[in-house]
Amino acid sequence: MDDTGCAGIRAAAVVTEPHEEQREIVEQGEAYPPHTVKLARSHIEKGRAIMAGPSDAVILERALSFCREACATVRLQHRRVRGSEPEDAAFPFRREADIHFMIVTLLRVRRAAELAARVPGLPHSIPDAIAEFDDRLPDLKKMRNAGQHIDEYALDKGHDKSVLRSQLQVNTWDGTVFRWLGAALDIDVALHASEALLATVSQCVSPSSPVR
Repeated sequence: MDDTGCAGIRAAAVVTEPHEEQREIVEQGEAYPPHTVKLARSHIEKGRAIMAGPSDAVILERALSFCREACATVRLQHRRVRGSEPEDAAFPFRREADIHFMIVTLLRVRRAAELAARVPGLPHSIPDAIAEFDDRLPDLKKMRNAGQHIDEYALDKGHDKSVLRSQLQVNTWDGTVFRWLGAALDIDVALHASEALLATVSQCVSPSSPVR
């Protein structure tokens, strides 16, 4: 096999072999065709970027996207909880199921805001907004944790000892407030809290973008 054929094999290997091989190609560039050296250099740079992790800009963009998606889902669940759905006649627990979906999604809004808050240099308003979100929805984590670990609480082995297995399938709904496990969730307050948190994240991450 001539040198050209060997170079072609090495060019293909650049994609999968360790960086040592690629560094050798770059360092001995004159011994390889230009396209092989270019491919090796590109692969090294991509590897470094992956090891370095996402940039602050990428983190903020993703956090805002997550927050918007989650808040839109909270709005959807709010509408479904308040309204009637075709499956209501066959599934009497449909509204309760939608409330549990809403609880999970509300925590997703919060986590998206926490992701944005990890980026240094942002205004302190995001942590303050998260704290206000928690103040407005003090029982949210309790409800989410019990719902997520229903198997443990059914055996009285859950983390929160105030939750009894006899409470797991007992709840009330008055059209606005869902009461369960000695806790309460006002869905109107929850919707407003999620929208307020999104507004803060949006203003800090992308001041020129409309809140949606």
